[in-house]
Amino acid sequence: MIAADSTYPSTQVFPRQESTLAAPRGRWQGAANSPVAYRRDSLGQIRELRIGAWRVLAATETRRIADVRELSAGRTAVLIERRGVPSGPVTSLLWQLYDGAGRLLSAMQSSPDGQRTLMMNYQTRQACQVNVNDAGTLETVGEWFF
Repeated sequence: MIAADSTYPSTQVFPRQESTLAAPRGRWQGAANSPVAYRRDSLGQIRELRIGAWRVLAATETRRIADVRELSAGRTAVLIERRGVPSGPVTSLLWQLYDGAGRLLSAMQSSPDGQRTLMMNYQTRQACQVNVNDAGTLETVGEWFF
């Protein structure tokens, strides 16, 4: 894990150390051999995240980069919390999966309660919507190409 936010409950601490933890806030931070680098604000929240040479994700008042995880095969997963209004409740959770060059591979957007989920595969250009039914199991309610 490169840039975990300790306020997010599912964040795990891996034994690998970040190489420039004490770097000034305005500089990109991250491990030297990693395609992932980030900048934090004065509160320690992730302000900007760079994946590869060109992909930059930025946090805003209604969009918080809550978790960043480096996965195998050079992939990076990013959790984004979206709010309808600044400082309001979270309205959706968005996991995005990027390759080492910063290309978006897939995304999963869900409601905070997990009752509705939209999954998109940007390689096959397919999407589906999954809902929790009355029995408490997941049910695909729609599939399409985009």
